[in-house]
Amino acid sequence: RGFGARLFESAVMHARNEGVNMVFIHALSENTAMLKIARNAGATVRRDGSESEAYLQIPPASLDTRMAEIVEQQFAELDYQLKKQAKQFWDFLANVQEVRSGVQHARHQSAE
Repeated sequence: RGFGARLFESAVMHARNEGVNMVFIHALSENTAMLKIARNAGATVRRDGSESEAYLQIPPASLDTRMAEIVEQQFAELDYQLKKQAKQFWDFLANVQEVRSGVQHARHQSAE
């Protein structure tokens, strides 16, 4: 599945856990990717010329959906923090390399 489908699933799960019972989707009829995502989720799609509307009935939240959302949020936060720390580490290494190059250059010039 692509990013759009995963984002849609996440939005629907969040809406479900917040007590929303129907999602309304308005898209251009040429946006076949969005309409396919809506259809695959079980939405009823109605085309009206260049625009389309879709309605998705959402069942009530359950313990499973609430826990799934919490786990997904925790995983996303962990993923973000790991990437943030990796970037900080690589930036640190780049700075060390820059200093090292400067020292080597200064030594080379003083040897001349």
